[in-house]
Amino acid sequence: MGSLRQNLCSVSQMKWIDKLSLLHCISSDLQIIHSQKLIHRYLHSGNILQDNLHSAYIADLGLSISTIMASNTERRGIYGVLPYIAPEALDRGYYSTASDIYSFGTIMWEILYGRPVSYNRKFGQLLQIEICRNDLRPIIIGNMPIFYINLMKKCWERDLEKRPSATNICEILTEWINNENILLNLNESNELLKNIKSSHIPTYPDLYKGGAYIVKSEPVNADGDTEILKFLRNTSLQWIPFKDLQIIKEIGKGGFANVFLAKCNLNGSTKNVALKFLRGSRNNFEALLKENPHFYNVTEYQKILLPLMTIF
Repeated sequence: MGSLRQNLCSVSQMKWIDKLSLLHCISSDLQIIHSQKLIHRYLHSGNILQDNLHSAYIADLGLSISTIMASNTERRGIYGVLPYIAPEALDRGYYSTASDIYSFGTIMWEILYGRPVSYNRKFGQLLQIEICRNDLRPIIIGNMPIFYINLMKKCWERDLEKRPSATNICEILTEWINNENILLNLNESNELLKNIKSSHIPTYPDLYKGGAYIVKSEPVNADGDTEILKFLRNTSLQWIPFKDLQIIKEIGKGGFANVFLAKCNLNGSTKNVALKFLRGSRNNFEALLKENPHFYNVTEYQKILLPLMTIF
């Protein structure tokens, strides 16, 4: 049968009691994984396998890590498919069982709409920033059952403590499966879902490639990175915490960097800044510095090149 992602169109034609059973299968597997003090770290619909449409199981534990190791290990980067990666992982390289729950919320979205997840924009660096800084989440279209939407949104909470556990989710889904009023409410949404399917929810066929697929990347923010601190000591650069920047839009592309317009509070006033995101290694950063010795001077359009960028 293949993966859930391959079968989403067929799954969308199923009764809601069967869709909920699928979600229960996935959350039950996740509960088992977490009970063994493991974090999957790579959960998405492409590695949820199906022998038939009415069952599913989580596969690909190759990137899983123990909860103890995750809390003690140096952050070595982020892996996975961008729409499923929790903001704390994108931001700080931090993984926990709650990171898997965030991924589960995205799978809930896909089973609801019967298509791969969409953000109504292209995948890439700017999307990564908006997920971390502006709490951007997959778009919700239509007047869907509020209890379903609320559980999905809880999985996407910025605050890890507010996300439900896999055990909580299993209990909730069991209750829904056995509640006739809940099933009736969900089934009544099917007609609306059919209309939504004919409307414009953009999807991207390269979901597991290019900008959406992060093989290994540095976190968006790495305050305290020893390599960066060592580099800064040898320059006159001022460190600007990434959290202090408000990204506005992409304004250009260069040979090895994308340029974004951002706002930053400097010395008590808000300035427009040009922010460059390097592609490739950190060596590009040093090369750019050598080529632009006055790049960091404050001008009317202040230009700041952060010493740490998302590396793709």
